[in-house]
Amino acid sequence: MLRGFDLPEFRKDLQREIRQTKQVPPIEQFWSTWLHQMSNAVRTVEASIRELLDLDGSDKAGILPMHAPAAEELLELENA
Repeated sequence: MLRGFDLPEFRKDLQREIRQTKQVPPIEQFWSTWLHQMSNAVRTVEASIRELLDLDGSDKAGILPMHAPAAEELLELENA
């Protein structure tokens, strides 16, 4: 269902920010913002499906949140 899903306002918001600040944001900020907005969009889709199907949202079913490993976890993985 989410194949080809994109954020139509993301490009416009980014261009508006560049025009206002006269600076291109660093790539890290770009991807962080994109991931955050995609996560919010997926949650909106999930909530709409739950509401449509009248499902209780208290269980741990559905789309699980993304887990970003902490720096310590990354170091452990690299050393393993």
